[in-house]
Amino acid sequence: MSDFNAFLTRSFAEAEHPADDGFAVRVGAVVAHRERGARLRAGLNKVAMGVAVAVVGYVALGAAFGLGQDLLANSSLEVTRAMSGLEAGAPALGAEAQAFGTGVFQSLGLGMTQILLIAGALVGGAVAYRSTQE
Repeated sequence: MSDFNAFLTRSFAEAEHPADDGFAVRVGAVVAHRERGARLRAGLNKVAMGVAVAVVGYVALGAAFGLGQDLLANSSLEVTRAMSGLEAGAPALGAEAQAFGTGVFQSLGLGMTQILLIAGALVGGAVAYRSTQE
C-alpha cells in the first residue's frame, strides 16, 4: 500500500459522510414519495373492486329475483300437475313426472343464459383482480 493510499484511507475515515452530499436524503424522499403513491393506488384499487363487486352483486340479485320468480311459478305449476297425477292414479304418475322434469329443465334452460353471463362476469372480475395483485 502506497503512502497516497494510506493517506486517502485515513482521510475518508475521518470524514462523517465522505461522498454523500445529501444523496441518501434525496433517495429517501423519492422512495417515500413512491411508497405513498403505491399505497394510494392500492387504496383506489380496493375501492374500485368494492364498487365492481357491489355492481355485480346488484345485477346478480336482480337476475336471481327475476329467474327465481319464473322458476317458482313454473315449478309450482309442475308440482300441481304432479299432485293431480298422484290423485288420478299410478299409470299417469310416470307421465306427470316426465312433464314435471321437462317443465323444470325448460325453465332452467331459459335462465341459463343469465346464469352464464353472471358467472362469466364474476370469473372475469376475479381474473382482473388477480392480475392487478401480481
